[in-house]
Amino acid sequence: MKKLFVLLAFMVIASTSYAQIYKMYKTQNYHNQLRLNTMTGEVQQIQDDGQSWEICSAREVLGDREGRFRLYETQNMWTFIMLDTYIGKNWQVQFSVKGEDYMFTAPINMFSLAYPEKSSNWANRFQMFAT
Repeated sequence: MKKLFVLLAFMVIASTSYAQIYKMYKTQNYHNQLRLNTMTGEVQQIQDDGQSWEICSAREVLGDREGRFRLYETQNMWTFIMLDTYIGKNWQVQFSVKGEDYMFTAPINMFSLAYPEKSSNWANRFQMFAT
């Protein structure tokens, strides 16, 4: 009985830690959602029929901080802005229902706005607000 309880506790902890790494973002097109890996910056478009496409590959391959990347909705229903809250870089992320030729990621600012140190915790240092 004790082993069963330990196994069940481990499964609960593992499932909750997985949910914190990935964040789902609703889009104005209700058939699509964007799934962001908050540690690496990878973005996938997921349709309600289960199909998915990678829009943005990992920006930080060895991401070690969950919550580092965030998506912000724009007035253009097909475009989000992805922000690296650690160093301030951001990218335009565009999804599409027309096909992979219309999905892309483009840098908005290519230079880091901060020089992080290994020992500092600069997660959530940068944020974006609508103006």
